[in-house]
Amino acid sequence: IISMGCTSSHLPLEYTYASVLPNTENDAKGLGPIYRCPGFENHFKFRPKESVVNLYDIFLEGLSKAGEGGFLGHREVVDGKAGPFVWQSYVECNEIMKAYARALKKHDLLSVTDGTSRRSDGEPIRTMGHFVKNCPEAVLSEYAVWLLKGTVVPLYDTLGPEAIATIVSEAELKTVLCTCASGLMLLNCMKTDPARFAIIKNLVVVGEVSSELRECAAQNSVAVFPFAQLVEEGRGLPEEAFAPPTGADLAMICYTSGTTGVPKGAMLTHENMVAVTTAVIDYINTIGGFSNADAHLSYLPMAHVFEHFVQCGMTFFGARIGFYQGDTTKLVSDIKELRPAVFASVPRLFNRIVDGIMGKVRKAGGVKQALFNRAVEAKRHNLLQANQLEHAFYDKLVFNGVKETLGFDRIRFMVTGSAPISDECLILLRVIFGCPVIQGLGLSETGGGICCSFMHDMATVGHCGGIICCAEARLVSVPEMGYLVTDKVHGREVDETGAVVNAGVPCCGRGEACYRGYNVIKGYYKRDSINAEVFDADGWYHSGDIALWRPNGCIQIIDRKKDIFKLAQGEYISPDKITAVYQDCPLVSSLFVYGDSMQSFLVGIVVPDEAELRRELRNRGMEEADMSFAEMCKLDTVRAVMFEAMTATANQSKLVGFEKIKNIYCDSEPWTVENGMLTPTMKLKRDHSKKYYKAVIERLYSEGMMKVNKA
Repeated sequence: IISMGCTSSHLPLEYTYASVLPNTENDAKGLGPIYRCPGFENHFKFRPKESVVNLYDIFLEGLSKAGEGGFLGHREVVDGKAGPFVWQSYVECNEIMKAYARALKKHDLLSVTDGTSRRSDGEPIRTMGHFVKNCPEAVLSEYAVWLLKGTVVPLYDTLGPEAIATIVSEAELKTVLCTCASGLMLLNCMKTDPARFAIIKNLVVVGEVSSELRECAAQNSVAVFPFAQLVEEGRGLPEEAFAPPTGADLAMICYTSGTTGVPKGAMLTHENMVAVTTAVIDYINTIGGFSNADAHLSYLPMAHVFEHFVQCGMTFFGARIGFYQGDTTKLVSDIKELRPAVFASVPRLFNRIVDGIMGKVRKAGGVKQALFNRAVEAKRHNLLQANQLEHAFYDKLVFNGVKETLGFDRIRFMVTGSAPISDECLILLRVIFGCPVIQGLGLSETGGGICCSFMHDMATVGHCGGIICCAEARLVSVPEMGYLVTDKVHGREVDETGAVVNAGVPCCGRGEACYRGYNVIKGYYKRDSINAEVFDADGWYHSGDIALWRPNGCIQIIDRKKDIFKLAQGEYISPDKITAVYQDCPLVSSLFVYGDSMQSFLVGIVVPDEAELRRELRNRGMEEADMSFAEMCKLDTVRAVMFEAMTATANQSKLVGFEKIKNIYCDSEPWTVENGMLTPTMKLKRDHSKKYYKAVIERLYSEGMMKVNKA
């Protein structure tokens, strides 16, 4: 989860986010001091209780608290209409997990791997693939695999056949939990790439098994086990005491989708995941904890650790996990039905939520718009000046109705991660929903979490909070990019005469962020050469993110070491930084920033926000406003309007000339996980985008720089 902020701050920084360990820096070697969570300078906290060693122990905690209370919920669809959530209790789920585990063991469905990685008992790890969208069966299967000391290896279709082949063969997956659709995809791949897919011998199928799947499986000599059938079979098998995994045992090999290159498997132990969950539990305790009355909507991919540690945090408290219908276009309906207490999401969706609300307000116009704007400004003032989330008058008059309409009337807090979120979006979320909205920083390599802002600090933005209780962090100088651990100022600018035009903001060092702790993995599965590059001899994981420490100990991501490129004049470009600026333009929905080392300027592929673009065209009296979106995006007149708006946004920012986009192409097709443009964590696939838009990029450079039409 990378949450990247700007240099702004609306309030003196009052909260101490981290403690500096004295005499741990080495300026000569470019090593900054070590930072830890306040109160944990001399030790780490990596378990919520001494008795909690593995992920099944976390479930047992929830079982002891909730018992017959609901644990996993789904909506049954009848005649195309989704009904209310139907819940399976903690007690019932525990029985299913054990029965299913007994059946897995009877049929020997876990793979015995080649011994590259071994369990705590010295045996080779045993793996099982999971190729399903978020659903109760996925959770039940995970716990069953863990009861058998097994390792879950998630798969997801947006990886593409080549990456899936790498994972299946590398993790030696003889059994995969799947749906009919994902099962057929695997079976079809067995025909096109038999060498790597031949290892698959069994499919455990969630839901009804189609005749097509059975026929195709038979043709490939693959056995089919309906999930429900295995559970029923397991119920009839003798009870047995399962030997629990230790903290050192591998819970998951989580393959990072990546924006470039072949996926690599982060080896996440039970200790890694319990450590992150410990920090999550501590954060939830600051707002009074959760009970079985509280629920989380599971829709972020379970193939990634962000969703996992949120689920684990809810489970520890005996709270409920409701699953979406598997279709993000129906997410609003699922939220309204569940009325969650926590909502974990990514900036792309949070932007849509805020834009949708603001769009409806603008459409209403008149008194309603004036009242809403006044309410926003009143709450914004109280938030930024007094750290106050509630407003007795305007919450009752305006915002409670908005929350109820969207299904957020029971919301306790929201969390954003995975990508940069703008200051304005973060502030509006806090204002409108009147609850803590925290932003975190983490990666698969850190169990999904490493830093997070405080629940009680709602007045500051543009940072990712402090290091969590199970880990430590330091910066390492990157002199080739001008970032040193001795830096005291960030963002200082001078003009050609040497005069200071921007004094910048104070900092306590800049450099590559490195992490070490109980949540940090020991390496990638079967990737010794990469491990040697990113994990140093002292156990530090080098993240590739360029960060700074604010004076109060919170971390702020300011650049990217690996994803930078040079323009022809030798200037370094950070596409993430530039994208974050242009996303503040109301007309921009999605953006791909591209630069070529043989070219002197940047170009951009932009998917406009259709509603905002139509509104702007109508305001200008342009007939293009009534065309189809696809036709509209092809016109140079519309492209000029987009470019003008984007340039205005860039000019209001702190981007220097070479960081500004000089030509754009408008695409009407939204970028989604389904069409392959985004990773499951909603990040743009840069390599794929470069290839997909190759001809467009060449045309933009041949056209040269666009000019803004001045009235």
